[in-house]
Amino acid sequence: MSDPVNLSLRAALDLRYQRHEMLANNLANADTPGFQPTDLEFEGALQRELAGGTAALARTNPAHLPAPATTGSDSELQNTVERPDVTDSLDGNGVDSDKELARVADNSLQFKAALEVLRRRYGVVKQVLTDMSRV
Repeated sequence: MSDPVNLSLRAALDLRYQRHEMLANNLANADTPGFQPTDLEFEGALQRELAGGTAALARTNPAHLPAPATTGSDSELQNTVERPDVTDSLDGNGVDSDKELARVADNSLQFKAALEVLRRRYGVVKQVLTDMSRV
């Protein structure tokens, strides 16, 4: 299905996954001297993705030229913000493990919620197709 809601949900899932990788990297570097945590500016990233990303460039006709490929690193860098939680550490590390774990839990919950909405939407389509095949 390529309706706008499904495209939005899939874009949100992709961005939640990217954010999870960033948060996991922050936790992995919690003891690295001088490391500053990064995060994904989720709302802005989603708006940019829907405005100019794959959701806006859906190929509606086989005669249309394909959309130019975007590299994940370019869009990821554009949406990345540095977020030092700790500013007074002796080794210059800006990671607060407790806050980082809370962000991971919140991001995981948001990912599961979007996935459940997408799953239910596909369930409705499946049910409609099943009912239509009986007619």
